[in-house]
Amino acid sequence: MRFIAAMVSLIIAALLLVLGFGFKFFSGPTEITVSIPSSDRSSYVVIEPEVLHLHPGYQTVTAEGASVNTVGYGRTSDVMSWLGGSAYKRVVLNPKTLTVTSEEVDISESTHQAPTAAAAQDQAIVSPAGSDMWIGESTVADGQANLPMNLASSQSVIVASDGKTPAPSTIVISWPLPGPQFLWMDANLLMLVGGGFLLLGIGLYLWALLNMRRGQGPRRRGRGRMPKPPRPRRVKATSVTLRSPNGRRRALGAGSSLIAIALGGALVVGLSACSTGTFPTPSPTPTSTDNSNPDGPLPVVTSTQLGVILGKVTQTLAQADKKTDLKLVSTRLTGAALEARAANYAMRKTNSKIAALPGFSASPVQLFLPQSTELWPRSILAMVAENQPAKKTGQAPTVAVVMTQETPRSNYHVAYITDLEPKQRTPEVAAATVGSPLVALDTKLLMLSPVEIPRAYGDILNKGSASKYASLFDELGDTLRTRIADERKGQKANKQVKVTFTDTAGAYSPVAFATMDAGAIVSVQLNDVATFTPLNNRDLKLAGELKALSGVEISNRPARATYGIQMFVYVPPVGSKNKIQILGYSENLTTVKLK
Repeated sequence: MRFIAAMVSLIIAALLLVLGFGFKFFSGPTEITVSIPSSDRSSYVVIEPEVLHLHPGYQTVTAEGASVNTVGYGRTSDVMSWLGGSAYKRVVLNPKTLTVTSEEVDISESTHQAPTAAAAQDQAIVSPAGSDMWIGESTVADGQANLPMNLASSQSVIVASDGKTPAPSTIVISWPLPGPQFLWMDANLLMLVGGGFLLLGIGLYLWALLNMRRGQGPRRRGRGRMPKPPRPRRVKATSVTLRSPNGRRRALGAGSSLIAIALGGALVVGLSACSTGTFPTPSPTPTSTDNSNPDGPLPVVTSTQLGVILGKVTQTLAQADKKTDLKLVSTRLTGAALEARAANYAMRKTNSKIAALPGFSASPVQLFLPQSTELWPRSILAMVAENQPAKKTGQAPTVAVVMTQETPRSNYHVAYITDLEPKQRTPEVAAATVGSPLVALDTKLLMLSPVEIPRAYGDILNKGSASKYASLFDELGDTLRTRIADERKGQKANKQVKVTFTDTAGAYSPVAFATMDAGAIVSVQLNDVATFTPLNNRDLKLAGELKALSGVEISNRPARATYGIQMFVYVPPVGSKNKIQILGYSENLTTVKLK
C-alpha cells in the first residue's frame, strides 16, 4: 500500500511538473506590446487613456533611449496643466481602426488647453521628474524607465527626458496575457506543487523500503506447536472471477481502486479546466474606475497623491533637520513653517544642546482636506501625527499640516505646522473626494475674517477679559492663552528688567478652508513681540535660545524677541451661537534684535 501511494504521488508530480514546464516555456507570448512612433521634435509625449485601455488588464509603459528617461502618470487635467504652454506629442487611438497614432501639439494649442495653468507656469522648471502632480513615476538615468500601472479613464501618461532634449526614442506599452492554467494553477504554481508531490513520493517510497526491510528480519520462535494454517475460503457461486488469457488472476484491492478513481477524476477535471491564453479583443470604450462625477471643480490631489507628497516632504524634512540644511528644507517648507525652522537651525548651530523641532509622519492620515479648484496657488490640509511621542503621555500629538502649490510645475510646500489641542474637536468638513473651496481672507460671512484673527487674539492677550473681542473667543480648552499669560507673569517678575509686549499679524498670508456649517478652519500666524529693557544701569544677560539666536550674552541695549505663533483656528459663520476656537498652535522663537 505504501508503494502504491508513493507511485501515485510520483505520477502526480510528473504530471504537474511536465504541465508547468510546458506552460512556462511553450505556451506562446505572455504580453501584448504596442510601440509608440518616435519623434525628434517634441520633448514631451502624452499617452491618452484610450490608448492605455486598448487591451484589458494593467498597463506597463517602458521608455529608453535618452540620457534621462521619465515616465509618470496622473489625472489628465494635471498632465495638461503641467504642460500648459509647452509643445508635445499626443498619442491617440483611432476609434474606427483601433490603431495607435500620434500628432504634434504646438505651443498655442497647449496654452489653449490649459490657459490658467499656462498663465501661472514656472518656465524655469522643464523636467517632469519629481513633480507632485504625478500619482506614480519612474525616472532612470541612462537606463530603462519601467512603470506598471492600472489607470482610470481620467488619467494619462507623460514621457520625457530632461525637458530640454527630445523625448526617449523607444516607448512601448504592454499588457499581460492570461497564461494557461491547470486546476486553476499557473505555470509557477504547477511546478511548485509538482515539486512538493515529488518530495512526498520520494519520502513515501523510502518509508515503504524501510518498513519492508524491518518486516523481513529474524523472528523469535514461539513455544509449543505451530498454529494451524487458516482454512481456505470457499468461493460462493454468486462470485465472479476474472482471469487473464494466461490463466493468472488480476485484481485490484479496495484502496487501490479508490486511488485510481481519484487520480482519473482529477485528470479529467484538470484537463477540462486547462485553458490557454488568448489575445483579448481591443475595446474602443475603456472601463472607468473613477465613479465620482462632481458638479464643481475636482479636489487638487487624490489620497494616493497625498501619500506620495507626504512621503517626499517627511523624507526631505528628516534629512534637513539632521544636517540643519536650510537650503534643502526650503525645497519643501515655506512661510511660517520655514521661518520657525530657519531660526531653529541657527540656534542649533550655535548651541548643540537646543532640541530640533519635531517632524511629522507621512501616515496614517487622520484627516485629509484638499482644495477644490482649477486655479493656482492650491492648498491642502492634512492631519497626521508627530514622529516622536510626548514625554509625559508617551503618545505622539496630532499635527495639522497646511501645504501650498504656487504653480503647476512647482511642488507643494508646507506653510503651517501646528500641534492640535487634545481636548478640542475639529468641525465637520467635506469628504476628500469632493474637496473644499478656500474662504476669501477678507470675507464678511464669518464672525471674524481670517486677516482679523491675529489682531483680535493679540488684543485679548494684552487686555484679557477687557478686550472687545473676548466674548467672541472660547476660553475653554484654550491653553495658548493660559501659557502666554504665565510666561509674561514670570518675565515681569524681574524688577531689573522692563518688559513690554506687542502682538501683530505675521508676514505670511492665512489659509482658510470652508467647513460644512459655512464656517472656516484658518491657519494664521501671530507674532508675539517681547521687548526687554535693562534698568538701574545694569546689563542685560541673555541665555538659552535668546543667546543662541542673537549670538550675544551680555548687552546694555534693549533686546526685542519675536515669537512666531502658528495658530489653527475654527471661525463660525456670522449669526452662529458658537464661539471661535483655538484648535491648535505652535510657538517658536524666530528673531532676536538688539536696539
